[in-house]
Amino acid sequence: MRRGYIIAIMISAVVVAVLVVFYSFEQAAPAYQGKSLRFWLAELSDRSSTRASSIQKAEAALAAMGTNSLPFILDELRMNDRPRLERMVNTISRFLWMRLHYRIDYTPAFVRRTGAKEGLTVLAPSLGIPALTSLLNDRNKEVCDGAAKALSQMHDKSSRESTFGPARALVSALSHTNRYARVATATRLRDCGFWTPEALPPLLKCLEDSDAELRVEAALTFEWYYRAFYREPEWASWTERAAVSSILLHCLQETNSTIRRSAVISLGRTGDGSPEVLAAIKRTLTDKDRTVSETAERALIILHNVSQRRNSRPKDE
Repeated sequence: MRRGYIIAIMISAVVVAVLVVFYSFEQAAPAYQGKSLRFWLAELSDRSSTRASSIQKAEAALAAMGTNSLPFILDELRMNDRPRLERMVNTISRFLWMRLHYRIDYTPAFVRRTGAKEGLTVLAPSLGIPALTSLLNDRNKEVCDGAAKALSQMHDKSSRESTFGPARALVSALSHTNRYARVATATRLRDCGFWTPEALPPLLKCLEDSDAELRVEAALTFEWYYRAFYREPEWASWTERAAVSSILLHCLQETNSTIRRSAVISLGRTGDGSPEVLAAIKRTLTDKDRTVSETAERALIILHNVSQRRNSRPKDE
């Protein structure tokens, strides 16, 4: 018993020493009202409805600290997961002696990155579109996603032009040379405060990209945007509709079921009842993924209804 007690104390001392060294190498964070930026970011990482008051205080703290907190937020976004350290902390925390005498103040990296993204979103109006767009050049996946998230939430319903600006910046980033920027913007466009049909052509191009992750995110986003804009005049011509169908038909050959399902949904909305499209959708009725086959059934019903309405219209003399 005594030996186990000594071992527990030694292990605890090692963990405490590791954490002290770990935090000593981190950049000193700015503070507000006696609490560090890390505390306020942790408050933002949990946006449950019951914490509205705490979140408002955290947002006010970020606004007060301003852009001086940006370097620290970027460091938080670039933080890598430390599975060994996390396992060690979890193991030591199970000891009753440790729980009674010490409080190990360790937050997993993914939680800290979540808080940092929320903090960057709060700072977005102060940073401006050019600064956030420049962050999309970063070669870190989380930094790009944080910048895209901030742009997607940077909208003002009282000003149409101020809403269009971030949306257009995201649309432009779909053609970015940085892979992480393309994936992040294809994902975050679904959360954008204002949708624009300008996103449809570059999203179609992303569906033909060699990057599998980008194709998945682009397929999901295109599905939602096409639902909103497929009746617009610029998408009503049969020429463009045929071009859309051609790319979506190719997506039906994808190994990823999410891409196939989104492609079937969008094909149903094109109204393209050509034999090629109908035959392709009918083949997906036997898809091994049930969600794809069920979606194909609904798409065929939609195309059939569109065909009936078109045939019932009186012909011009």
